[in-house]
Amino acid sequence: MFAEKGLQFVDKFFTDVRSGWNFNEGRRLAELLVLEGIYARHRPSSTKETSLALLQQLEALSVDGNAVDEMALLFLKSQLQLNSDNVIDCFYTHVACLQVFLKQMQSHKDNWALPVMARLVTNTRTLSFRCADDSHSEQKDKVLEKAADVLMHCFRICCNDTRSELRDTKRRGMLHIVNQLFKIYFRMNNTKLCRPLIRAIEGSNLKNDYSKDQLVTYKFFLGRIQLLEGDIQEAQSSLLFAFNHRHPSCYENTRRVLNYLVPLRMLHGIMPSRYTIRKYNLGVYGILADAIKTGNLSSLREIIERNQLRFVSMGIFVVMEKLTLLAYRNLFKKIYSIMQQSHQLNVNVFYEALKFCGHDDDLEMDETEFIVANLISRGYIKGYISHQHSTLVVSKQNPFPSLTTIRP
Repeated sequence: MFAEKGLQFVDKFFTDVRSGWNFNEGRRLAELLVLEGIYARHRPSSTKETSLALLQQLEALSVDGNAVDEMALLFLKSQLQLNSDNVIDCFYTHVACLQVFLKQMQSHKDNWALPVMARLVTNTRTLSFRCADDSHSEQKDKVLEKAADVLMHCFRICCNDTRSELRDTKRRGMLHIVNQLFKIYFRMNNTKLCRPLIRAIEGSNLKNDYSKDQLVTYKFFLGRIQLLEGDIQEAQSSLLFAFNHRHPSCYENTRRVLNYLVPLRMLHGIMPSRYTIRKYNLGVYGILADAIKTGNLSSLREIIERNQLRFVSMGIFVVMEKLTLLAYRNLFKKIYSIMQQSHQLNVNVFYEALKFCGHDDDLEMDETEFIVANLISRGYIKGYISHQHSTLVVSKQNPFPSLTTIRP
């Protein structure tokens, strides 16, 4: 009984895949190839034992060199292997399925199959991550590298399609592949490999024709890459695009963007509202903002040290160091106000304030002068230090410029 139902299921799947391919129904065919999708949910049975039994039946099937049937067979096998908790075999079988598809796609001049490729590319990346989560380090690296290799093959096929009209070009599929490769390269901790992909997208005449959701994902990862490269202004611009164009109902995506955008905005003195902090669970930035606004160096240092590993893994630890300068600036501005806005301030006053606010016990006057000089050189204070008199002489007009006018 099981064997009969199983073969009926296989026969219907093959028929639907052939139909989708023969009639160039890319979107319909992509829906059939979703991991654990409609066919996975309607298998005769979803137990591990019956999946293994059906898999054995599939091994005896012959597709007689028919590439479409071979693709369907490999996809079915990968689904059954996944249901049998054999994720590694599932991944490699799915890669074989994608490779069969690519051979066929290369022979087509138009781009109707791009939704199918996008689906198989996403499946490959998803499976590689599942393998990486379940594998030891050596196997993990091997799987991620294999996924990156096959996705780069997809990218080259799309990128090199220069003969087709813009309407039919496979280059329209480039950005989706790039986004999936970004995710893999970040997982591999090898973001340098992203640069050639960025150049390809930035130089494309289709850049403004991609879907908004793909552009949001691209700008999010681009912002993170620019942040790692130290280009804070460009990083903020990319992340701001991702934030302004993301779907408002996507809570997790909004939170991911804000985790990087908020500290960059803080560099310009734009602090997150309490509503934003509460809604998106960004408590650490709320404490950080309060410490910066009040010049509370002790609290600032504590929150940075407590979250150091997180900030380093996110690539924003350098931003935290720059935010410390803002705390110094705000503390010194308070002193300036207390001293009745005198344009000549003894550096010893700053020294005592730093000691009081929890700076290192071994702080020396020279280090205090260095901190003040650093703030001057970066534009946070307009003035100069008279070393002979150990005095900070500030401008009589706007000695502490607005943070929005300063390039971090």
